[in-house]
Amino acid sequence: MVVMADLDRPAGAGAYFGEVQATIHKRLGCAGVVTDGHVRDLDEVHPMGFHYFAGGVCVSHAYVHLVDFGTPVTIGGLTVNSGDVIHGDKHGVMMVPAEAACEITSAAAKIAERERRIMDTCAAAEFSLEELRRAYESE
Repeated sequence: MVVMADLDRPAGAGAYFGEVQATIHKRLGCAGVVTDGHVRDLDEVHPMGFHYFAGGVCVSHAYVHLVDFGTPVTIGGLTVNSGDVIHGDKHGVMMVPAEAACEITSAAAKIAERERRIMDTCAAAEFSLEELRRAYESE
């Protein structure tokens, strides 16, 4: 992932990432960009599988001046260092502590199983608040 702070104030006067930058960065091995700036060319970039997590969308190119790379970047109050583990989906982006990264798959499976048990309890014909309580309390 590229994590990029837009130094314009306000951020988003123009878009650094569009179809061309997404193509270049995808070829360099990037899965997407996290930025407080804006992006463009959504229809062209989506089929590429390049992910945008941005402060907004705009029509204009940016006047780009890269200041540095490989240094800590703060976006929305979250400071990301090179090599940090981040997770992003349609709901947003979050930091994953490196020491916990190897446990993500098993933790996600446990959460999904627990949530499925709770939803199945709610869908059951014999639903009751007591059954719901048991579903919440069972591990």
